[in-house]
Amino acid sequence: MKKYSYIDEIIGLFQSSYYELHGMEYVIMNIGKERNMAGKLLRHYKEYNPNKTSEETLNDLKKYFNRCVSINDTWLRQNMSLSIIISKFNEINNILRNGKQNSKGGATKSDLIKIFSKDIQREG
Repeated sequence: MKKYSYIDEIIGLFQSSYYELHGMEYVIMNIGKERNMAGKLLRHYKEYNPNKTSEETLNDLKKYFNRCVSINDTWLRQNMSLSIIISKFNEINNILRNGKQNSKGGATKSDLIKIFSKDIQREG
């Protein structure tokens, strides 16, 4: 039996967000790839939020995933996955920041920090 990890918990958060929006299961075809993408996202998040607790990190990522799966772009919305979040990271964050696609480039590091913490500031 394989040990459940923090990365698996992040994948579960994405699956939950996906299910809540689409009403269907997010099917994982390659668990190794999925774990790799979740790990990349977690490393990026922790780089800009090193003092966040595990619980705060999971809460922030859950909010971020909810926003990602709710993007008002048909292709992104229908195809959203952890791999898409990584491969189209700047485009997705631009949409989350501006509410639309921006052809002038991706989000800055400062913008990404704001995106990750935007929902938390509203609640605080």
